Amino acid sequence: SQTVSTDDEDGPTSQPRTHHELIKHGQNTMFSWDMDESIREISNGPHKGGRRSAMMDLCTKMADAGFISQLLDSGFMHKLFLA
Repeated sequence: SQTVSTDDEDGPTSQPRTHHELIKHGQNTMFSWDMDESIREISNGPHKGGRRSAMMDLCTKMADAGFISQLLDSGFMHKLFLA
């Protein structure tokens, strides 16, 4: 298995990550950024149309079972209820 060292985990106990782990980390990071942006647009959008559009985009994504699984695992559900 191919491994790659990461810069964000420097230290004597850090271990290189496998290709699969790096891909999963990238997917989780992109999901977090996307959800943060969606929540920001829904809760702080300057126009009702923009908030409505952000909510429709999120609802469309929620039709995907993989997205729902990642959403439930991420802890963003709590943030959605606060938005």
